[in-house]
Amino acid sequence: MAERVESDDSSMSIFLDDIEGMDDTCIFDDIIPEEEENCLEDPGEQRKFKLATKETRNVLILRIAVSFVLLCGALGISLTVFRYSRENEKQAFEQAFADSSRKLVDHFLLNAKRRVDAINNLATAITSHALSSPDRWPFVTIPNWERRVTGVLDQAQIISLTLMPIVTNETRPMWETYSVYKQEWFLESMTVRREEQVALKGEDTVARDEAESLTALEAVGDGLDKTFRINPSIYRIDGLNAAPETTDGPYLPVWQFAPSIPISDVVNFNTLSHPSYALEAASCMAHQTTVIGRAFDFSNETNPEVAGRKAFLNLFLNRWRNGGNDYEDGPVSDLYLPIFNDFSKDKTIVGVLLANVYWQIYFSDVLAENAHGVVAVLENQCLGPPSQSFTYIIHGEKARYVGAGDLHDVQYDYLEAETGFGAFLPGEGREGIDYNCIYNVRVYPSNEMQRGFFTNTPYVFAGSVLVVFVFTSLIFLTYDRCVQRRQRVLKKTAEDSNEVLASFFPPIVRERLFGPQTSATLSDSSTTRRSSSTAMSKSLTRRSSTSFSVSNKHTKRRQSSMPELSPSYDLEEVVVDDSLPIADLYENCTVFFADIAGFTAWSSKRQPGEVFKLLETLYGSFDRAAKRMGVFKVETIGDCYLCVTGLPSPQVLHAVIMSRFSARCLVEMTQVCNKLVALLGEETATLGLRIGLHSGPVTAGVLRNDKSRYQLFGDTVNTAARMESNGQKGRIQISQQTADLLREAGKGDWARPRKGQIEAKGQDLEILLPFLLLSIQVGDAPCNSFHIRSSNDIQLEYTI
Repeated sequence: MAERVESDDSSMSIFLDDIEGMDDTCIFDDIIPEEEENCLEDPGEQRKFKLATKETRNVLILRIAVSFVLLCGALGISLTVFRYSRENEKQAFEQAFADSSRKLVDHFLLNAKRRVDAINNLATAITSHALSSPDRWPFVTIPNWERRVTGVLDQAQIISLTLMPIVTNETRPMWETYSVYKQEWFLESMTVRREEQVALKGEDTVARDEAESLTALEAVGDGLDKTFRINPSIYRIDGLNAAPETTDGPYLPVWQFAPSIPISDVVNFNTLSHPSYALEAASCMAHQTTVIGRAFDFSNETNPEVAGRKAFLNLFLNRWRNGGNDYEDGPVSDLYLPIFNDFSKDKTIVGVLLANVYWQIYFSDVLAENAHGVVAVLENQCLGPPSQSFTYIIHGEKARYVGAGDLHDVQYDYLEAETGFGAFLPGEGREGIDYNCIYNVRVYPSNEMQRGFFTNTPYVFAGSVLVVFVFTSLIFLTYDRCVQRRQRVLKKTAEDSNEVLASFFPPIVRERLFGPQTSATLSDSSTTRRSSSTAMSKSLTRRSSTSFSVSNKHTKRRQSSMPELSPSYDLEEVVVDDSLPIADLYENCTVFFADIAGFTAWSSKRQPGEVFKLLETLYGSFDRAAKRMGVFKVETIGDCYLCVTGLPSPQVLHAVIMSRFSARCLVEMTQVCNKLVALLGEETATLGLRIGLHSGPVTAGVLRNDKSRYQLFGDTVNTAARMESNGQKGRIQISQQTADLLREAGKGDWARPRKGQIEAKGQDLEILLPFLLLSIQVGDAPCNSFHIRSSNDIQLEYTI
């Protein structure tokens, strides 16, 4: 009868069949669904991993938050320091401008009336002189005119003063005769002026100035006499030529003026005939009140209203005060003050005082030297002509004309200071006066002034604070990196230690070794808590401080039956551990023993490195398969490999799982030996594996001494060892108990009884009936990876 048994120790064929790819579950074909949980990782380890991942994420979030807070703090404090410093500079700037603007406005307001009063006093003095002299208007000449007017020019800060009597058509012939007869006042004024200038400048300088003045006459016109003789008749200017006045009057001829200039022909010029004088002068005469007219920029020579006046103004400026002044562009206004015949209520206007107001002078010599960039806008409102505005910029004591219009920077409008209209002449009570203007001055700062106060100090302070915070942050981050590096080293060390520990103890046992435990003493069952940081060492080397004294009676009895001991040996030093041992009974387990057949002879001819190369490669593949298939490796002893299923976590189909694992080990043995033939020699291919399995209860635990390990005890372990030692090369020999479990799981066709019996020595000579695994599917696919579809992926076939 032909049965499936072996005909030779090496007669075995292995067939791999139909292993499909990825799937979402870890399924061993023909295994009931309840067994799926046996291939999953330990739930406690999963919880720990999730907790560690969560804590790592929390630490990362906290680190990012701290870095963000440091960055925001650095930026916030730097910005605060910058804004505080900049605000201080802004306040200093605004305060400096407030002081300058107040001084400028007050100076303008306080001195405007004083200036006009000074001119009015001169007009009063002229009226008094006329009343006290036999002369009657218009035939009045003021003696010592140059000396009388010089003080008024300084006090009123005006460029020139001109006395102009009102001449009618009836008095014109007599006036023209009178003016020629009285022209010695002009020579007298010239002499006084020259003496004053020589005393101040010297003869040479005065001579040079006079030559320049004569050259300036060319700008007035060739029709004027340059020999210091006055024009004998009242005239007007047609273009650049003088022509006798032909109108019926009244006339307002130029008579005495100061400061004296070397142009005598200006006398008898009818101001009412010139467009820049006519309107305001006529208004002053008609309303018999002081009138200030429009402002003219004399630099515009194309304007017929001011043609030729720039040359006259420069001549006056050259002799104003100490001389040496020039017209620098900018507006000039004419101030007209009436001169009356007496002081009665019915007084009549008999002449006009004309004053030239050069506005730039009113903004000069007011502010301190360190005041720079103050902008003054001069504006007027006139009844007849349109309103005007002009802009100046003031640097210390100097004022410079910028241009026509309001040219200030509007961003400084909130700092505006002004005198109010009517600062020079009040507007109240003068509403009906034609061609009268009222003036206002508005003052602003400029970018140039602000730049003088806005320095780089805020940037320096803010940058310094930022650098300090950045440096502190870098130190913190560097420290944090060092701590991280240290933690990684400690973690790596702990992981390495844990890996080593994991190779000795299953997760459940590790928790009992490391975690806080409740230990019941043998004497009083009291409980104590132990620190988790020292639980491992204490658990493995635990000893009780309580010693059992041996009575003298027993001591003597033992001494009589024991060999002579060392004098230092003391029986009273023997101690018993009072803690509960780490040991458990597992009722349903399958134990695996494997041994390499032919290893002793093979290894005797190999170097140690070659021996360990084979064992590491082979048992490494066993370890990986065990991990994938839910098998717990216990240890290796030489070339013997010991593992178990059903512990430390119960497994319902422990026998099925171990059978599959055994078949996989045979496959791995063949593959590894074939791969190592080139490295370790041809004889390596002749090596085979004997495997023995037995199922039953197992006692497992830790013997807590030096070099403690997780160990198995009991008859099940011994029987599995007998199955292996009495097995055959390349065969999987199982016990009756294991075969019964396979039949219960529906795998009865996997095993066949083997001929013969095995005597289990040490077990009261129990006779064991061995079985051989004949046909088995090797489903060792890792969890969440492969799904075994065929029922015969790997088969082991024997022939009987």
